[in-house]
Amino acid sequence: MNQLEITYTQPFNGLTEEDMKDFSRARRAIYSLMKDGAWHGADNIIAVSGIREGLRRMRELREWYTVEKRNAGNRNFEYKLTNRLG
Repeated sequence: MNQLEITYTQPFNGLTEEDMKDFSRARRAIYSLMKDGAWHGADNIIAVSGIREGLRRMRELREWYTVEKRNAGNRNFEYKLTNRLG
């Protein structure tokens, strides 16, 4: 089952250095991967984070962004950051 992809027309505004001052190394690595607004697989997010809790660190970005999730088939999921909040 595939979900409908949503494309936002507003510009994708990145986090500032002030926003990132309290980020862990893992969360910085995940943000660097995902800031392009493209879909990224769970395995890739975990690998980039360097820790098993990589998806948890990615979900922490919900403080600033909407995190979308879609089923990529075979119980594999992909995530992307969209829609800067605030």
